[in-house]
Amino acid sequence: MNSYPQGEKHQSSDHDATVAVRECTEHTPLEQRSCQSAHTPPNVSSTLAPRWHTALLMALILAVAATGTLLDQSRSNVDVGDVSSRGTHSLTLLKTYVATLLVQVAMIAYVARLGRSGWALGELLGRGWNTVPRAVSDVLLALAAWASVASLEELWLHSFRARQGAAIVAILPHARAETAAWMLVALSVGVSEELVYRGYLQAQMTAFTGRPAVAIIVQAALFGLAHGNQGLAAAFRIGVYAIGLGVLARARRSLVPGILCHVFTDVVAGLARA
Repeated sequence: MNSYPQGEKHQSSDHDATVAVRECTEHTPLEQRSCQSAHTPPNVSSTLAPRWHTALLMALILAVAATGTLLDQSRSNVDVGDVSSRGTHSLTLLKTYVATLLVQVAMIAYVARLGRSGWALGELLGRGWNTVPRAVSDVLLALAAWASVASLEELWLHSFRARQGAAIVAILPHARAETAAWMLVALSVGVSEELVYRGYLQAQMTAFTGRPAVAIIVQAALFGLAHGNQGLAAAFRIGVYAIGLGVLARARRSLVPGILCHVFTDVVAGLARA
């Protein structure tokens, strides 16, 4: 039997809970809730998605990465410079864009709603623009990150006399209608992939392992593998960029700068090709 009075026991519990909450504030919003839930009674539901939910998503990412190369090889066989095939290619490209948009919406719904008691979109996105300085800082950080990625890509292409992968060239727009559709694709992909990798997976792995650095590396590795259809070198570079975006998301406790950087990158790639 405990030797101290019941009142002192309650004070000790309150003190421990206060310390735990202070420690939790060092994390991103979604990580804060999962951290705080670890110090609450078992009957209190957590904002984290269940482990099966994360395992299923990771398995899906790996499966798509394993088959993506074969699919893109068949798509890249179309010669977009051939006038006779131009109309067919444009129609196929627009269909690909529509399918991509649907997939991105499905991915957002999966990580933010499926398997949860409510929508977790706000927690995944993190801190918003509650002040003008905050908004300006996020935009400047996004532009700096985009400039860094673009410079490193140009350096790689010139240093090794490399070319853009066929998988990327095959889906970039050429006509005006394609370019307009590409803007929507760039926006949806930028939002969806940041939510999935730097938002959902990074928060989940941080909670599971207790090590943010491990979480950042895991999400970056999966992100690189998901782009394996672009080639081994491209997948490695994209994984490195994902580490930077993961660090940025954690430092800012927000996905906003990363989303802006991601969208900038894809939009510029499409405009340059068009």
